[in-house]
Amino acid sequence: MHSFKTKNYSKGFSLIEVMISVLVLAIGILAVSKLQTSLLRTGADANHRSVAASLANKKIDDLKRFAYTNDLGAWSESFTDPSDLSFFHIASHEGGLMPKGDISIGNHVYTLDWTVSHYQFSGEGNDATITTNANAGMKYVHVTVAWDSPGSTTNNIVSFDTFIHGYHPLLTAVVASNGSVDGGDINLKTRAADSEIFQLDGDSSFGSELIAPDVSKKGNSTLTKTVFSIFNTSSRVLKSSDEFRTVACLCKDHTSNDTTSRIYTVTSWDSVNKRRTDVLETRTNHPNPITKTDVDSGGGDQPAAECSTCCRDGVGYDINNDPVYTASNKICRLKLVGGKLYMTDPWKLIALNIVPESYLTEGALGLTSGEESANRSLYSGYLTTLLRTTLLNYTTSSIYNALTTVDSTFPSVASNYVVATEPHLTFNSGENRQFQARAIYMDFPAQGSFEGVTTATIPLDRIPFAEFNVANLSVWAPDVNLNDNGITTTGDTSIPISGNDYTANHDELDNSCSPDNLSGRTFVSNDELSNSCEDDYSRGFVDAHSGDNESIKSGFYTGNNGLVNRYIDPDTTAITSVDIIAP
Repeated sequence: MHSFKTKNYSKGFSLIEVMISVLVLAIGILAVSKLQTSLLRTGADANHRSVAASLANKKIDDLKRFAYTNDLGAWSESFTDPSDLSFFHIASHEGGLMPKGDISIGNHVYTLDWTVSHYQFSGEGNDATITTNANAGMKYVHVTVAWDSPGSTTNNIVSFDTFIHGYHPLLTAVVASNGSVDGGDINLKTRAADSEIFQLDGDSSFGSELIAPDVSKKGNSTLTKTVFSIFNTSSRVLKSSDEFRTVACLCKDHTSNDTTSRIYTVTSWDSVNKRRTDVLETRTNHPNPITKTDVDSGGGDQPAAECSTCCRDGVGYDINNDPVYTASNKICRLKLVGGKLYMTDPWKLIALNIVPESYLTEGALGLTSGEESANRSLYSGYLTTLLRTTLLNYTTSSIYNALTTVDSTFPSVASNYVVATEPHLTFNSGENRQFQARAIYMDFPAQGSFEGVTTATIPLDRIPFAEFNVANLSVWAPDVNLNDNGITTTGDTSIPISGNDYTANHDELDNSCSPDNLSGRTFVSNDELSNSCEDDYSRGFVDAHSGDNESIKSGFYTGNNGLVNRYIDPDTTAITSVDIIAP
């Protein structure tokens, strides 16, 4: 028997193999360590840049929240409220409420600074450029935020550039002049494209822009934007500029809590700077919460964004003008203050007058420049007298709020629009013309507004009023109106009395946004305002038929309903008329 012996070989690594392995592992660990350090440094840098960008954007927003566009004097670091701020306070290292310098966030310090240049257009069709004109209507702002960190500090900075304007550029028309705001005149226009500037007493003028209603099916919202400005006639510098949104919305129940308080903006008087200002107040003096605080967005297009504020803070009203906190349909007047929209008290109409557009348009019916200027001055004088007389007769806010009379006497003041030998209410055969419906609103001035003046001499920029051409929001008669049967052609010859919905009297348009055809009698356009035809509808356009003299009538709601052409809250209707002659 044979026996076999197996050799026992020893297994393992040699010393040199172990040393090579350790070297490779060390190189790998070193690479990972450097990568981790780089990642940490990159993450820290990204965090610094995020914080710096946030601070820069915050400063830009801070500079934009000025309350005034007129020069209020020097800026101060002691200012604590946007109502202290003016567009003219925006300068290098100055402006806003957020000071330049070091800002500590966590364990890091960021340094905020900014430079500002005046900016304007040098002429029509030219690009805007930097200028030395201190009255330029735009500012070019360069904001920087820097920080310290280990290593090179070359790239430890974030910078943003932006433009800030004293009033919206859409309100300006550029002309070849470097000496005025934005290098051009303020030229506020209506949809009819006629100039909407009127000179007041002294060296002041007022102008308005009424942006056509935006109608949306979704949520059944309607929105109208309005801007009203008073400015220095010679320098074109604004004294005040108020931007409003009037919106009708459909609201629904909130999924959680109801609204128990509402934030409103109200007019106040700054006795130090002798100027009108806006302040915020919280209204909680109602027994029940507002329940319909969410926007009803069911079906169709997107509702107006302003509905979120209207549904949250708005209320409905009953026939006695008492608030209804459970209303689903709401209509709100919002005011832009410090870059944010807030609720404000409803519109109050004090005058409505029909004015032939030709009466205010140079060249129309041979109207000379001097005659147009005289006509505008006559209207401004009428407005000034109306405002001051109203305040003289209604001396407190409670007495004024009870006022129900709407003045319509300007046609008689203007001698029924006869200029020289040209009567603007007389039509030649086959002639047609656009008529305006000019509305004047007023809020009661804040306590202290009469400081140093009397009712007869109070400057109009102390009175919170607004004036617009609302021809495209009014109801007109006699219109086309075939009464939906194509047979009755007499049209609406009257306007529903106060307390009724006159919007049903508007004439329907076909699918191509065209009105019914009509001939053989005098009529005025009165097209309905619909989602698909909001850019094509016409109102106040008089088509005169020879031998058919007519009384042209216009009606307008006296509260919020008028500016959105909707009947939601109980409202009264102001009706005015002029007699035209069509020989």
